[in-house]
Amino acid sequence: MCYDVAHQVNMGFRSTTDLKVVGVDHCFIVNTEGKIMWRSVFNRGAEPSGQFMVQLDHVLADEPVDMFWEREPESSEDEADMEDAGADKAQGLKDLMCDDY
Repeated sequence: MCYDVAHQVNMGFRSTTDLKVVGVDHCFIVNTEGKIMWRSVFNRGAEPSGQFMVQLDHVLADEPVDMFWEREPESSEDEADMEDAGADKAQGLKDLMCDDY
């Protein structure tokens, strides 16, 4: 662990992942190209999914990580929902939400 005096690392991870908060319980696996390959949230020192070390081994072996939660492509239904709710309100809600795995 290190101390992020100017919060540059924290802000970088927050902006890259679209997360509102990144705390000491978050752990990221970043490949040699600087791409975030995996993110886990620890709970009292334990990682509930049990996948962190498995995924770390994949990244170290230059293998793809196991994808359990693939994002679904944007659909035109989302746009129709935005029109029904009022585009400005729906967009505001969408901005507050973030995709998380």
